[in-house]
Amino acid sequence: MVMNYKEVNALTIAPDFPLTPISTILEMLGGATYFSSPDLESGYHKIRMAREDQWKTSFRPVIGLFEYKVIPVGLKGAPAKFQANSQLLSTTATRPRDYAAVARPLVDLTRKGVPFRWTEAHTQAVRQLRQKLIDYTTLQIPDTVKPLSLFTDASGFALGAVLEQEGRPIGFLSQTMSPAHMKCYIYNHGFLALVTALDKWAHLLRASKGTA
Repeated sequence: MVMNYKEVNALTIAPDFPLTPISTILEMLGGATYFSSPDLESGYHKIRMAREDQWKTSFRPVIGLFEYKVIPVGLKGAPAKFQANSQLLSTTATRPRDYAAVARPLVDLTRKGVPFRWTEAHTQAVRQLRQKLIDYTTLQIPDTVKPLSLFTDASGFALGAVLEQEGRPIGFLSQTMSPAHMKCYIYNHGFLALVTALDKWAHLLRASKGTA
């Protein structure tokens, strides 16, 4: 159902969230073998309207008066809001603890020269990642007056780290290693995790008055 919100849109100050430049998107496709164009089912309807703004979406069908509790198609600010939420999801997806280890089957499936064969391992990886998003740990805002704690670890194929303050996470790092790094000695994996974490959070570690 698409409503005509012409009058509402004329009074709306819509948020501005530009799309990623097409040239940047095309550069990211270099060397890819499989291309897909996913369509999120009922994308707008996954985003709730603010309670105080729901009345602005009201419409009258044959009987009664109704209003949307989620973003309807046709509102001026809907595309920007949807794009902002999609971007937020893509950035938080790399933060949950052990993300790289869980996602490894999916990452391996996209490597060059690897046949695309979907197995139960890939289905399980998707389910676990979905659950991690549901159980996602809220990150706290760092306090530069208090000391920070940095923990790093590495396995044979992935590295991870967590930056904490008073036992609460400020940020997570989790990524798979390149084939070249996998061939290094295991103690080099731990060193790589430390260097990667220091580089990621250098601005916070330098600003902190003490680091444990």
